[in-house]
Amino acid sequence: MTTLVFKTKVKTYQEVWRRDKELLSPIMQLDGDMPTSEGAMKIFIARQNRWKAPQEPFVLTKGSLEAVLGSLKDDLTSICGCEIPEMPIMEICELPDYLPRLQELDRELNKAFGYGGVIQSPPTMGSFPFFKDIVMPRKFIVREPRTQYATSVESADFYTSEHEWDKAFLEEALFGQLACALLRQVRGEWGEDYLKTIKKIGPEGQSAAYFLYDSAVQFAKEQAAARRGWNLYVVGEKIGVAWQSRGGMETYRAIDALSPFGRLADICKADELSPSPTEVSATFNLQNPHFARKYRDFRENIKINRA
Repeated sequence: MTTLVFKTKVKTYQEVWRRDKELLSPIMQLDGDMPTSEGAMKIFIARQNRWKAPQEPFVLTKGSLEAVLGSLKDDLTSICGCEIPEMPIMEICELPDYLPRLQELDRELNKAFGYGGVIQSPPTMGSFPFFKDIVMPRKFIVREPRTQYATSVESADFYTSEHEWDKAFLEEALFGQLACALLRQVRGEWGEDYLKTIKKIGPEGQSAAYFLYDSAVQFAKEQAAARRGWNLYVVGEKIGVAWQSRGGMETYRAIDALSPFGRLADICKADELSPSPTEVSATFNLQNPHFARKYRDFRENIKINRA
């Protein structure tokens, strides 16, 4: 590992939450300097109600998907700082075919790695950088846990129901998938390179990369949220991505602190980011096969004084 340290102001948790409340203010008012379980539940219930009764129902077809993708490209380029090098393959599945298709791709990926689990319940969308593929259901699938232990797609213990997509939520979800695909491509984790890189960096490096992707995508979506009407969905996801994950929140705060000094696409060439009140540390994994290029790009393009 090698690390660069930068002097810069980092937002406090209270400042981050203040911004989240501002995003939510057209929809609801929340008290307090920090999130609470009651406030989080209020957000989740409002989000679920909108999923089940969309404000702008959207029928997903190949043609309507292309129109939405076209409308997102300018935001994607301006927020990430570059055009997406290669558009992913987009698959639309009917409900009976959706989970089996995801499981099929999981099994194929496991063959390439030699190990791995298989998804057990349907997520909002499925992303497979090795296959350059994004898979989505024709209608949105709401998952409701049967028990308190059903918390992730690794569990099958969910009730599921189909609903028309809410246009704002479809846009927000697609934008997140595209942003992640763009960042993976500029980091060298796309197609065959995905397999090579993940095998080199190992489980610990992969875990750090997940924090980076989740937090960077969350940050990217926030930049377009108010203008596009994604507020409720973006803050709702942030509860899980950042507020309920210390690693996620620390990475998010570091990305936010560096954002005035360089493109998101370059900030995410670090392998791990961590903040203190007055510094951000950017760590690079020497085992990453793209280390030299990513390290050079980061040093040259993040215009801020090192500590």
